[in-house]
Amino acid sequence: MKELFFTIVLMASVFAAGQVFANDCVTPDEVLGATYSLTVSNEEGVPTREHSITLLRQFSGRVIHRFEEEHITRVYENYGKGLIGVIEYFDLERIGVEYEPAQAAAGKNWNQLYELFSAEQVAELPVLDRGSYRCLGTSSYTSDDGALKVVTTLIDEVKLPLTLEQSSRQVHWLWKLQELHTDASMLERLIARIDSYTTYDFADLGDSEHEEFFRNSDYLNRTLHGTAGHAH
Repeated sequence: MKELFFTIVLMASVFAAGQVFANDCVTPDEVLGATYSLTVSNEEGVPTREHSITLLRQFSGRVIHRFEEEHITRVYENYGKGLIGVIEYFDLERIGVEYEPAQAAAGKNWNQLYELFSAEQVAELPVLDRGSYRCLGTSSYTSDDGALKVVTTLIDEVKLPLTLEQSSRQVHWLWKLQELHTDASMLERLIARIDSYTTYDFADLGDSEHEEFFRNSDYLNRTLHGTAGHAH
């Protein structure tokens, strides 16, 4: 009971904050994406890492993830039949790397990439509470399979989380919505910037030894198939 009470109080406080600081109404069609803060804590509750991610939907089959602290931008494209294409852009070097479409990207399926947290994961669960954020309906859920506990409030009409907590025995992840994005010019500027980068095909990197970035350890440490690919 204490745990349920804490969950409800947490959700109520988030709703109150949302109404105070983000009380302008928006329609689902206006929402292009969102920026989140992520705090990762150890089993003792001590934060070990904090960073942010901006998710922007260019259209229904393409979503962009911008990792501010890592200076990395990833464009994911849905090719259907479970195949996801990825172009990874390194913003400081103004270089992009395009990968062959695969069944998953950074260990995530399309809905997880497009929605950040797939609503399908809680579709069969009862709704604990309903509310609103910027005049959009929200629903709150919790689940616990013994290995991972999830407490989340989803903005129903745009299929994005308002808050998301995931806890295992060793790690606790806390996502908080910082801003809903409705400004199309923000998306246009980002696309124009990454379109100006030099992009290489991952399969042909052996022919790109002239590029210093691929000759040192920076690329291997930051690539999608390295540590950065699991940053979220």
